Amino acid sequence: MIDRLRREDVEGIEHLGTVAEASPWLLRHFTEVPCGFASPAEDYEESPIDLNTVVMDPHHREATYLVRAKGHSMTGAGINDGDELVVDRALEPRNGSIVIAVYQGKATCKRLRYMANGRPYLKAENPHYEDRVIAEGDEFEIWGVVRYALHKLI
Repeated sequence: MIDRLRREDVEGIEHLGTVAEASPWLLRHFTEVPCGFASPAEDYEESPIDLNTVVMDPHHREATYLVRAKGHSMTGAGINDGDELVVDRALEPRNGSIVIAVYQGKATCKRLRYMANGRPYLKAENPHYEDRVIAEGDEFEIWGVVRYALHKLI
Protein backbone atom coordinates (compact mmCIF):
# COMPACT_ATOMS: atom_id res chain seq x y z
CA MET A 1 0.00 0.00 0.00
CA ILE A 2 2.84 2.38 0.69
CA ASP A 3 4.09 2.55 -2.90
CA ARG A 4 0.65 3.15 -4.40
CA LEU A 5 0.07 6.62 -2.95
CA ARG A 6 0.35 9.50 -5.37
CA ARG A 7 0.63 13.18 -4.52
CA GLU A 8 -2.71 13.99 -6.18
CA ASP A 9 -4.42 11.31 -4.05
CA VAL A 10 -3.27 12.77 -0.76
CA GLU A 11 -5.33 15.35 1.09
CA GLY A 12 -3.32 18.34 2.33
CA ILE A 13 -0.35 18.03 -0.04
CA GLU A 14 -1.45 20.47 -2.71
CA HIS A 15 1.10 23.11 -1.65
CA LEU A 16 4.24 20.99 -2.04
CA GLY A 17 6.87 22.78 -4.03
CA THR A 18 10.51 22.16 -4.60
CA VAL A 19 13.16 24.56 -3.34
CA ALA A 20 15.86 22.72 -5.29
CA GLU A 21 15.36 24.97 -8.32
CA ALA A 22 15.39 28.20 -6.28
CA SER A 23 17.80 30.93 -7.29
CA PRO A 24 20.17 32.29 -4.65
CA TRP A 25 18.46 34.49 -2.11
CA LEU A 26 21.26 36.63 -0.80
CA LEU A 27 20.85 38.49 2.47
CA ARG A 28 23.23 40.77 4.29
CA HIS A 29 24.97 38.80 6.99
CA PHE A 30 26.37 40.25 10.19
CA THR A 31 28.54 38.60 12.78
CA GLU A 32 26.94 36.60 15.54
CA VAL A 33 24.69 38.72 17.73
CA PRO A 34 24.87 38.09 21.46
CA CYS A 35 21.51 37.61 23.10
CA GLY A 36 22.85 39.32 26.19
CA PHE A 37 24.62 42.68 26.12
CA ALA A 38 25.87 44.05 22.80
CA SER A 39 29.59 44.32 22.13
CA PRO A 40 30.72 47.38 20.13
CA ALA A 41 33.87 45.49 19.08
CA GLU A 42 31.80 43.09 16.96
CA ASP A 43 30.04 45.69 14.84
CA TYR A 44 30.84 44.67 11.25
CA GLU A 45 29.25 42.95 8.29
CA GLU A 46 30.39 39.64 6.76
CA SER A 47 29.77 38.30 3.23
CA PRO A 48 26.16 37.88 2.09
CA ILE A 49 24.67 34.42 2.54
CA ASP A 50 22.24 32.44 0.42
CA LEU A 51 19.37 31.05 2.53
CA ASN A 52 19.26 27.96 0.30
CA THR A 53 22.71 27.01 1.58
CA VAL A 54 21.55 27.49 5.17
CA VAL A 55 18.39 25.35 5.07
CA MET A 56 19.18 22.82 2.34
CA ASP A 57 21.83 20.09 2.13
CA PRO A 58 23.57 20.77 -1.21
CA HIS A 59 23.65 17.02 -1.92
CA HIS A 60 19.86 16.76 -1.53
CA ARG A 61 18.66 19.67 -3.68
CA GLU A 62 16.28 17.55 -5.77
CA ALA A 63 14.94 15.81 -2.67
CA THR A 64 14.13 19.02 -0.76
CA TYR A 65 10.77 20.77 -0.77
CA LEU A 66 8.69 23.24 1.24
CA VAL A 67 5.32 22.57 2.79
CA ARG A 68 3.15 24.88 4.89
CA ALA A 69 2.15 23.61 8.32
CA LYS A 70 -1.53 23.77 9.17
CA GLY A 71 -2.91 23.33 12.67
CA HIS A 72 -1.54 23.19 16.18
CA SER A 73 -0.57 19.56 16.83
CA MET A 74 3.19 20.27 16.67
CA THR A 75 3.48 23.47 18.72
CA GLY A 76 5.49 21.64 21.38
CA ALA A 77 8.19 21.07 18.75
CA GLY A 78 8.22 24.75 17.75
CA ILE A 79 6.10 24.25 14.62
CA ASN A 80 3.23 26.73 14.41
CA ASP A 81 0.21 27.07 12.14
CA GLY A 82 1.39 28.70 8.90
CA ASP A 83 5.10 27.89 9.28
CA GLU A 84 6.99 26.89 6.16
CA LEU A 85 8.70 23.54 6.70
CA VAL A 86 11.85 22.57 4.81
CA VAL A 87 11.57 18.83 4.17
CA ASP A 88 14.34 16.52 2.94
CA ARG A 89 13.22 13.23 1.34
CA ALA A 90 16.81 11.95 1.16
CA LEU A 91 17.26 11.83 4.94
CA GLU A 92 16.61 8.50 6.64
CA PRO A 93 13.83 8.97 9.20
CA ARG A 94 14.87 7.83 12.66
CA ASN A 95 13.12 7.36 15.96
CA GLY A 96 12.40 10.93 17.08
CA SER A 97 12.56 12.56 13.63
CA ILE A 98 9.85 15.03 12.75
CA VAL A 99 8.42 13.79 9.47
CA ILE A 100 5.87 14.53 6.81
CA ALA A 101 3.86 11.33 6.51
CA VAL A 102 0.80 10.14 4.68
CA TYR A 103 -1.50 8.14 6.92
CA GLN A 104 -4.76 6.72 5.56
CA GLY A 105 -4.58 9.08 2.57
CA LYS A 106 -4.02 12.27 4.59
CA ALA A 107 -0.80 14.20 4.98
CA THR A 108 0.41 15.04 8.45
CA CYS A 109 3.45 16.41 10.24
CA LYS A 110 4.32 14.43 13.38
CA ARG A 111 7.24 13.02 15.34
CA LEU A 112 8.08 9.45 14.32
CA ARG A 113 8.37 7.06 17.25
CA TYR A 114 8.57 3.30 17.61
CA MET A 115 6.86 1.15 20.20
CA ALA A 116 8.74 -1.62 22.06
CA ASN A 117 7.46 -4.16 19.49
CA GLY A 118 8.91 -2.06 16.64
CA ARG A 119 5.54 -0.77 15.40
CA PRO A 120 5.77 2.89 14.33
CA TYR A 121 3.48 5.60 15.59
CA LEU A 122 3.10 9.30 14.86
CA LYS A 123 3.35 11.43 17.98
CA ALA A 124 1.68 14.82 18.25
CA GLU A 125 3.66 17.47 20.14
CA ASN A 126 0.56 18.93 21.74
CA PRO A 127 -1.32 17.07 24.51
CA HIS A 128 -4.68 18.06 22.99
CA TYR A 129 -4.02 15.86 19.93
CA GLU A 130 -3.93 12.07 19.70
CA ASP A 131 -0.97 9.99 18.61
CA ARG A 132 -1.53 7.62 15.68
CA VAL A 133 -0.34 4.01 15.94
CA ILE A 134 0.28 2.53 12.51
CA ALA A 135 -1.58 -0.79 12.25
CA GLU A 136 -0.81 -3.62 9.85
CA GLY A 137 -2.47 -2.81 6.52
CA ASP A 138 -2.76 0.95 7.12
CA GLU A 139 -1.79 3.27 4.28
CA PHE A 140 1.43 4.81 5.59
CA GLU A 141 4.36 6.46 3.87
CA ILE A 142 6.98 8.91 5.04
CA TRP A 143 7.50 11.76 2.58
CA GLY A 144 10.54 13.29 4.23
CA VAL A 145 12.22 14.54 7.37
CA VAL A 146 11.58 18.13 8.47
CA ARG A 147 14.90 20.01 8.68
CA TYR A 148 13.66 23.51 9.48
CA ALA A 149 10.51 25.34 10.49
CA LEU A 150 10.45 28.93 9.28
CA HIS A 151 8.03 31.21 11.09
CA LYS A 152 7.37 34.87 11.66
CA LEU A 153 8.04 36.34 15.07
CA ILE A 154 5.89 39.44 14.57
